[in-house]
Amino acid sequence: MKNKIKIVIFDFDGTACNFNYGNFNSSWDAFSNVCGVNKELNQLLDNYYHHKEKEELMTKKGVKLFSGKSINLVNKLKPFPYSPGFVNFVNSRNGFFLGFLSSGLNVVIDEVAKELNLDFSISTELETKDGIITGNVKKIIPLWNKEKSFLELLKKYDFLPEQSCYVGDNENDISCFKTAGISVAYDPKTNDTKKAAKYVINNFKELNKILN
Repeated sequence: MKNKIKIVIFDFDGTACNFNYGNFNSSWDAFSNVCGVNKELNQLLDNYYHHKEKEELMTKKGVKLFSGKSINLVNKLKPFPYSPGFVNFVNSRNGFFLGFLSSGLNVVIDEVAKELNLDFSISTELETKDGIITGNVKKIIPLWNKEKSFLELLKKYDFLPEQSCYVGDNENDISCFKTAGISVAYDPKTNDTKKAAKYVINNFKELNKILN
């Protein structure tokens, strides 16, 4: 069938992994902690997070905080705190094309994708030189306009929206819920997120039941 689900796209922060750092348990929170700049990041979030029009500025200022830090600091976050059932779901694969789409940090998310042997990992990309973060950003995955990156991802890998399943946990994922063939809220953080998804799960073993 042309429209059978073929690709499963996961949000990362709060969906695939839940780091025990900061206000959002995110890759940004976790990496800023091991880099020793968590207070500075929290200040940026307080100033910019709810101002969607300043998102790009917030991201660039956030990345500047990591200037001079080694990407190897990500190893301090291991073992990665995967959500219940996530690793088993990925290992089962069942013929799906699997990967991440996230506004989180690629220095963390790419490492997770590599560990799990995922097919793709698309996230906010930091510029590095000889393993050191320069403080510049190469690519930003928007937090509040994520569906644009979602559609670009599908086009890149030659899938139709109706062939996709998107799994997320928060309000910034709702635009992708509206675009995907199947939308799944994992442990949704708000009622609006829960209402926007076709399915709600609290363990990724439930995702296998939905897709199979």
